[in-house]
Amino acid sequence: MIRLLVVVSICAFVLALVGGATGSFADGFFVPLGKPGARKHGKLGPTWADHALGLSIATAFIAIVLASAHTLGFMRDEGMYFDASKSYAAWFEKLLSKNPADRAWAMERPNSDSLWQPNSEHPSLMKSGFALSWIYLWKTWPNGLVELLSRVWITKPLAWLVAAIGARAPKLFVEESAAFRFPGMVAGGLILYLTYLFGAEARGRAAGLCAALFYAALPRPFFDAHLAGFDAAAALAWLAVAYAYWRGLRDRGWAVAAGVVWGLALLTKHNSWFLPVVFIAHYAWVAYDVLRGRPGANPTLAGRAKKLPIPWPFLFMGMLGPAIFMYGWPRVWYDTWARVDWYFSFHAHHDYYNLEYLHQTYFQPPQPITLPVVLVLATVPAAILFAAAVAAGERWRALLSPLLPSRRLPAIELEQDATTVAGALADGRTVEDPRRTSFFWFFNMVLPIALISHPKVPHFGGTKHWHPAYPFICLFAGAGIVLAAERLAALATRASRATPPRWLVYVLAGVTFGLVFTPAALETARSHPHGLTHYTPLVGGPAGGADLGLMRGFWGYETGALVDWLNTHLPNGGRVYPNDTFWSSFEQLKVDGRLHANIEQEWGSASSCDVAVVEHEQHMDECEHQIWMVFGTVTPAYVVTLDGVPALTVYVNPKSQRFVP
Repeated sequence: MIRLLVVVSICAFVLALVGGATGSFADGFFVPLGKPGARKHGKLGPTWADHALGLSIATAFIAIVLASAHTLGFMRDEGMYFDASKSYAAWFEKLLSKNPADRAWAMERPNSDSLWQPNSEHPSLMKSGFALSWIYLWKTWPNGLVELLSRVWITKPLAWLVAAIGARAPKLFVEESAAFRFPGMVAGGLILYLTYLFGAEARGRAAGLCAALFYAALPRPFFDAHLAGFDAAAALAWLAVAYAYWRGLRDRGWAVAAGVVWGLALLTKHNSWFLPVVFIAHYAWVAYDVLRGRPGANPTLAGRAKKLPIPWPFLFMGMLGPAIFMYGWPRVWYDTWARVDWYFSFHAHHDYYNLEYLHQTYFQPPQPITLPVVLVLATVPAAILFAAAVAAGERWRALLSPLLPSRRLPAIELEQDATTVAGALADGRTVEDPRRTSFFWFFNMVLPIALISHPKVPHFGGTKHWHPAYPFICLFAGAGIVLAAERLAALATRASRATPPRWLVYVLAGVTFGLVFTPAALETARSHPHGLTHYTPLVGGPAGGADLGLMRGFWGYETGALVDWLNTHLPNGGRVYPNDTFWSSFEQLKVDGRLHANIEQEWGSASSCDVAVVEHEQHMDECEHQIWMVFGTVTPAYVVTLDGVPALTVYVNPKSQRFVP
C-alpha cells in the first residue's frame, strides 16, 4: 500500500506540473481563485491541476503515516473500535453477500440489533469504514473486492483495476491493525487536500499550499492520523462541511453538497451538530454588515439586500443532514426515537474522565477554562501560531467590520475583479469578500476551542476534541506567509518605487515558509511515537510539559514501545500487568505479530505477573506504589522516554521464573 500511495502521489504531482505548464495555474499562485475575475475563462475555483496537487500532498501524507504506524501502540479506544468493527463487519458480509437469504438475514431486526449493539454511543460512518477496510483490504483482498465490483457493469473497470493491483500487491498491509487504521489515515490526508483547496480559493495557491503543509507538521494531528479513531475524521468532517457551506453561498450545487456532507459529518461524531451554530452566526454577521448603510452603497435596504448571498446551504442541510444520519446508521432503524434520544442523552451526560493540568487532577467539574488555550500554546508549533496571528491581526478590520464605523471599512464588491483585489491587498487597504471569509475562518477556528473550554464539558483525550480548529489556524498561517512575503518584497523595492518583481515574492515566500515549516516538521518527527508526551519548545519541550504538570503518556498506548523489550526478556512467555492498556489493544499487539503470542496480560493484579508497567499519569501514582509493595522493589527495570521524560516505567517481579535478564 505504501508503494501504491507513493506512485499515486508522484503521478498526481506530475499531473499538477503538466497543468501548470499548460496554463492551469495561469492566474498565479498569489491571486485568490474564488475572486471574480481571477479566471479569465471558465468557472471560479480550483482547476484539475489544483485537485492533482492537493491529491499529491494528501497521498504523500497518508504514505508517511502508514509507514510510521507500526511503531505506535494502540489506544484504549482503538481496542473497543476493533471489537465493534468486527461485529459490524459480520453484518456487512451478510448485507453484501450474493446470496439473497444472507441479505434478508442482515435486515432482520434481531440480527441487525445484535451486530450493531457494540459501541452504540458513537455513529456508524468511521467504524463502518474500519469494518469494510478490514474485510476488503485485508481479510479477502483482492478477491473479495473484485467479486463485489464485478457484479455491476458500471464498476467492472474498477474490478479489473483492483485485480491488476492485487496481482502486483497480494498483501496491502503488513499488519491487520493497519487495515482498521487506514480509513483514519485517509481522513488525515483529505484534511490536507481540502485545506489546500480552501486556502487556494480564498487567499491564493501559495497560501493554500503553505496551510496544507503546516497542518501536516502539527504533532498532535499527525499522531491522531495514525489511529482507528474518530478524531482525524471529525476534523475532516468539520472542515468539509465548512468548505461546502462557504462555496454553497455562491453555487447552488455546492449548497446541496453541504447538506450531504453535513449528513456524513453527523454520522462521524456528535460535535458536528454544532456546525449550524457556526453558519448561523456567520450569516448573521454577513447580513448585518451587508445590509447596514455605508458610503457609496445603495441608499435603500432592498438595494443592499441584493448583495446578500442567498443561504441555500441551510435549506439542504436541514433537508438532507438528519435524513442521512438516520438512514446511514442501522442502529437507529428500530426504536428510532428512543435510541436517538439515548444517543443525545449519553453525550449530554457523558462521564467525566480524569485529566491532569498544572499538577492537579480533575475528576469532576468545574474544570479549568484555560486548559484548551494553554494546550494549544503548548502543542502547536509557535511559528505556525505566530504566522496565523500575523494574518488574523492584519485582517482585524474585516473580522470586526460590523462593529466599525462604515467610513472606515471599504469593501470589495462582486463586480470588482482580481486585479482590484490584489492591488488593494498590496496597498495594505482593508478589503473583504462578500462571504466575509476572514470572519468565517476565525469563527471556525475559535468555536471548537470555546466549546471544550466550558467548565462543565468533559475533557479527555488531550487536545483531540478541538482539532477541528487546527485547519483554520493553518489557513491563517498560510495567509500570513503570503502577507509577509508581499510586505518584505515591498520593503525591498521601496527605494526604487517599483512594483516588487514576482520572482522576489516567490523567493521570500519560500524562505519564510521554510523558517516556519522546518522546525514544526522536526518537532513532529521527534514526537513520534510518543505524541501525547511531546510539547513544544515554547513551554520547554517534553520536559517543560512534565514540569508544568501537563498530561503525558496517557490513553494506554505506550505498551507499543515496549514490545521489543518484552520479547527479549520473556522469550518463553510470561504475564504482564498492562496498567492502562485496554484488553483488546494489548491482544492486537499479538495478532499483528509484534508481541510473542505466549506473553499474556493480567488486569486484576500485578502480584501474579512477571512484569508490571505504569503509564505516568498523576492518578496512576497509587498503582506504582502498589507495584512497589507487591514486588518489593522500587527500582525500574526499563523506562520508555521521550527526550529524557518518562512515558512508561517497567518493573520486574524478583520472584519471576520466566524473566530473562
